Amino acid sequence: MFKKLSFLLTLLLFIPLRSQEVNISGTIVDDNAEPVTDALVMLKNNPDLKAYSNEVGAFLLSDNVSSVSNSLNARARSFNVAISNNILSVEAPSYKGELRMDILKTNGAVAYSASTQNQATAVFSLPRLSQGLYLLRLTTPQKSDVVRMVNPGSGSPYLSANGRRTISGSNRQAQSAEPDDTLMIFAGGYRNYSIQLSTVHEPNDLTVTLTRSNPWIPAEELMYSGNQVKIMADGYDFEMGQPYPEIIEYSSDWEQPVRTVTFNYDFWMDTVEVTQREYEEIMRAAYDDYQTPHWNATYGLGDDYPVYTVTAHDAMLFCNAKSKLEGLDTVYSYSSIGRTPGSMSQLFDLETDYSKNGYRLPTEAEWEYACRAGTYTDFYWGNISQDIEDPEIDNHAVWRNNSWDLGSEGTSYGTFPVASKPPNDYGLYDMSGNVSEYVGDFFEEYPWGDDTDPTGPADGVFHGLRGGNWGNSAFYLRSSNREFMAPDYEYYFIGFRTVRRAD
Repeated sequence: MFKKLSFLLTLLLFIPLRSQEVNISGTIVDDNAEPVTDALVMLKNNPDLKAYSNEVGAFLLSDNVSSVSNSLNARARSFNVAISNNILSVEAPSYKGELRMDILKTNGAVAYSASTQNQATAVFSLPRLSQGLYLLRLTTPQKSDVVRMVNPGSGSPYLSANGRRTISGSNRQAQSAEPDDTLMIFAGGYRNYSIQLSTVHEPNDLTVTLTRSNPWIPAEELMYSGNQVKIMADGYDFEMGQPYPEIIEYSSDWEQPVRTVTFNYDFWMDTVEVTQREYEEIMRAAYDDYQTPHWNATYGLGDDYPVYTVTAHDAMLFCNAKSKLEGLDTVYSYSSIGRTPGSMSQLFDLETDYSKNGYRLPTEAEWEYACRAGTYTDFYWGNISQDIEDPEIDNHAVWRNNSWDLGSEGTSYGTFPVASKPPNDYGLYDMSGNVSEYVGDFFEEYPWGDDTDPTGPADGVFHGLRGGNWGNSAFYLRSSNREFMAPDYEYYFIGFRTVRRAD
């Protein structure tokens, strides 16, 4: 079902002699007039300028946030704060519990108080106050801070270190909107939306409607062919990436910007990571000089254990061999093979033809779409906990907590046999954990803008990795997490699975 999301935006742009000062505020609600929380609002040309909607759907995007907090005090402040149009915005990304805001008179009397719960960016509407100087006290269970606030008697209050406005010219210039800047809006489970700001020269009331993303949600029995399941993607779309630049204090900027990806085809995907048995049988039959990879009992050895210590090029040789075995077109072409096929090989003059019907590595977009299985949460089973080592993950993935941390003397150290944990709703096992998985794309930063059937850059140095592995923490198991690995670098944490087009 398509569900509409309405933003009520008020764009207030004050234009000084050299740059535009940005103050963008609004309220985000769905089509039932319910507030939508944690939607991201940002500027394309000023990616450091961000705001998130709070528990009542309100947000404030202002270049006062960074410049005020930088100039108020030389030390790192506990909070980033800004005031515009009688709206106070407070960024406190790492707090848990209640954030309390008290406005104190200079004699210590409380003039006003308000609080909110567990919001990375809190937005408060300020009350009518008498002209004068006030102290703004912000308190969470973890920290507290006090800044000065001046109410000039007419107009909005402002933050101050010494009774004067403290927005430096250099900071304002760095954070200001370019004349051709674009307001970008992202919300979990909704297609992203953009607004050109080039024609906005005075206050405007804009109503922006976002529609729900449309990933496939299985309503009938899944369709299988051998060890593959059919992933319905033709005509569907999803949000690739996620909008938060930090997840529990880890940088995740490689996962931005979020973009809406649409597919024009369905595809088949291995339900499990390629096993040592299948890899050995197919590769040994296809290549006379094949050499078994360096598998051992310490990291997992046996027919049902996943392949590891292979390059992306080894995986491509496997794909071509399996395609030939089943009478399908090969996807990969090359001039020669360097080193030993199957164990640290390198392909020269490699080309990929995605129009062929043979086996290949998934594109990064195919992989994330299949991993999410219709969800937009951190994992396909839910969101990441503030306790990043949440033992609940043991029920869903092979990861550091139930493998690596046990030490090589333990029986659970290393990879697990494939399908040891439950599948996602698309019938795919081990999309989080066990071994990281190669994708066919070369690694690069995400481009801006929506895309259809993306395959990544035409050339590059590093192939992408997805899914996390038995040595990773929870952060790396998330559906949107991205890593990369050079094509000729083996590792005990990396394997793969294959896909092929269904048309």
